[in-house]
Amino acid sequence: MAWAVAITLATLPRALRVIYPEVWIEDAKYLYHAYALSVGQQPYIDGVYAHPPTFEGVLAILYRLTGAGYRIAEYFSASIVALGTLLLYDLCRRMTGRWVALAACAVFSFSPLLFRYHVYEREVFTVFLATAAFWVQTAWPNPTKSAFFTGVIAGLAVTIKLSAFFYLPPLLLVYLMRRSLRQAAICLGAFVIVGCGAWIFIFSYYGWTAYFQNILFHFVKGGTPGLYSIFTTYVIPALNVILVSGSGGLLLGALLDRHDVLSAAALLLAEFVFFFTVISESVVPHNMIDLLLPLALGTGYGLGALAGVIKAKEVRWARVVIVVGSGLLFIPFGALKTEYISSGWGYIPRAELRSAAAFLKQHVPPDVPISAPQYLAAEARRIKIIDDRELAGPYMWMMQTLKEKGFEGLKQHKAFGSWGRLVVKTIPLWQFRVDQAINERKAGAVVWDSLFPEWRPYYLIDIEKEKCCRFFSSAGYKIRYQSGPFIIWLPNPG
Repeated sequence: MAWAVAITLATLPRALRVIYPEVWIEDAKYLYHAYALSVGQQPYIDGVYAHPPTFEGVLAILYRLTGAGYRIAEYFSASIVALGTLLLYDLCRRMTGRWVALAACAVFSFSPLLFRYHVYEREVFTVFLATAAFWVQTAWPNPTKSAFFTGVIAGLAVTIKLSAFFYLPPLLLVYLMRRSLRQAAICLGAFVIVGCGAWIFIFSYYGWTAYFQNILFHFVKGGTPGLYSIFTTYVIPALNVILVSGSGGLLLGALLDRHDVLSAAALLLAEFVFFFTVISESVVPHNMIDLLLPLALGTGYGLGALAGVIKAKEVRWARVVIVVGSGLLFIPFGALKTEYISSGWGYIPRAELRSAAAFLKQHVPPDVPISAPQYLAAEARRIKIIDDRELAGPYMWMMQTLKEKGFEGLKQHKAFGSWGRLVVKTIPLWQFRVDQAINERKAGAVVWDSLFPEWRPYYLIDIEKEKCCRFFSSAGYKIRYQSGPFIIWLPNPG
């Protein structure tokens, strides 16, 4: 019965998301890069890759088998989240009991973050791998094999995103608290072979270009908005209910009970919070997905502790105050904001996206590049003139500044104030290439998209160019498609 409920909790939110008529695609670059890799383009060379290409490469393999389409990525992501939810349930069940574990399963599976980032987001897969690593570490009976595969899984997470390295210290902490030095060594060795081996291969194969994009580029992402602003704008509202339900259980398990897995979860939470609020140059809501695992574990442990107090018929006030009071502290700072929950359902009509992609497939030859949003280009299976309009300008600025002024010159990025301003200010560094392709009628299509937030500056620029000097019309382009948020310009025949 409990497993049936767990399966329902794991799959119901995913099913609702899949059938909802609008889709939320925030990091469309992953969809486009996967398509580009599937047709033979090279990471780092044909585009800007701020993370290892492993993540996009897996989807590229699926695209080669099934054909490119965001639905493939969405179904794949839904399957991973559902499986991770079940692993989380089994992990909590072993610590607290099955019915309490269902509550942890519910707050994880119904998190607004997993509703919003439902189409192929890096952190969705790293949090799955982290859950799998903790599950293998706890559930597998053979200690040697368990330690080895725990390290392998942690190493795989690092091939998706470098910050997934933060999973390793908590996993090793569990072994140290169990006084299993041999297992800790095996886990560490497996991690080094898989994770470090992958990074060594990337740097040796792609050279300095990979270093510039994967490492150095992350230090020029604009200024941080301030610690208080980060917490009240990103951390607390994004985590929402799970922060209220899980923080107390984490404190109880780590500080009072010295539970090995809860201590590791608390360390994991502390690592990520410190990194994204103090060290990192930028923070966005999807960075908080990694925190769902420790807070879900805290939810299960905290509710289990409260159930224990009730059964004992003896009020242990210290435990009650820690579990209940800790979470309530976050409510005045926006932990239960309903706007964040309701905003994550979607903003791109699926039918409009499907229709625009079909139009591009019909009217643009496969080998002719286009200027379009990444998610639409991937859905239409067409290559773009500029791989990533958001990253292209800042990366070009970084390389130009590095050449002229060296590493010291890169500190000037703080003068832009934010990542958004850096993106807008560096548009001229790549815009001329798109304009040249249009003037020479080498662009198979130009798409105006009025919806996607990251495309807003480019949309307004294109409108202004046509309004002021008839840029597109003079170049021989005409609007051939207009529906919903999409306007598509095609070159006139001949």
